Amino acid sequence: MFIKIAGDKKFINETLANAAKNDEFVKRLLNIFNEVQNPQKVQMIVLRNDYMMDEKRDKFLMVEYNLMSVGMLCVSDKVQDIQR
Repeated sequence: MFIKIAGDKKFINETLANAAKNDEFVKRLLNIFNEVQNPQKVQMIVLRNDYMMDEKRDKFLMVEYNLMSVGMLCVSDKVQDIQR
């Protein structure tokens, strides 16, 4: 599903239009997305999965699936301390 959505230029542009008006980072990413011509169909996805330890079951469980996360970078060290 992610690959299909990521390749839909009309959907991406319509979905991110308002964000691009107000966020310079999103605007630049959208410009790059629209400028790149990809005749070889090479694809790249930047993603991150977040896991937390379930101590009762003694295993890690996925709690988030992020395709891009930059908003909370400035407080990441504090969040890590809270999760300990």
